[in-house]
Amino acid sequence: MVEVRVHCVSINFRDVLESRGLYPYIRTFAQSDENQPKVNRDTESGSDFVRTIVRACLKTNFQVNDHVVDVTSDGTYHSHIIINSLLIIRISSDFPLTDEQLCGLPCSILTVTYSLKYRVYLQPNQTVLIHAATGVAGQLCTQYRQYIGVRVIAINRTEEKRCFLHEYYGIEHVFNSRDTSFVNQIREILPQGVDVIINSLSSNLLKESIKLLSYHSHFVE
Repeated sequence: MVEVRVHCVSINFRDVLESRGLYPYIRTFAQSDENQPKVNRDTESGSDFVRTIVRACLKTNFQVNDHVVDVTSDGTYHSHIIINSLLIIRISSDFPLTDEQLCGLPCSILTVTYSLKYRVYLQPNQTVLIHAATGVAGQLCTQYRQYIGVRVIAINRTEEKRCFLHEYYGIEHVFNSRDTSFVNQIREILPQGVDVIINSLSSNLLKESIKLLSYHSHFVE
């Protein structure tokens, strides 16, 4: 265990769901559905934060004054927290992001990794459709897919964001999500549909998007 002094805490979508009573259960990482225990809801908000270690057990690999980032389900709105050292990562002195930028990433990174690596088992020969591809989770999905060599098709609402995806990530096909025109456009490219959809749409756009799924494909909400 280590004791840390908190510097920054992020407010992410998990916290919004929790505050509205829509975040039902804590699930053990990488367990199948049938093995998931239904335990009580989180009691405190706040999960991602950046901090400095002020005390550390001798058995850990951390030292006092180490700068670290982590994610926890025990709540982070405190000046100091005692936490398992297995849940934290040391930040190097030359890390390019500020504390404020970094503390919003852990929950999104874990969500993307859990969804694509442990649930979908994403493979290099598959095609992925990403809605809201310029959001934090959307960009992390894009980076993960490019890392393993997956083909990416992106959807976004504004011309500025679509240009960003073209230029920064080199995504060839980026379509407009303001209406259902993207469905036919993607069908022209991939008549058999896509292997994975990362969704953020609702209502009729959601229903039309589902039609793009191929046989034995995955829908990540």
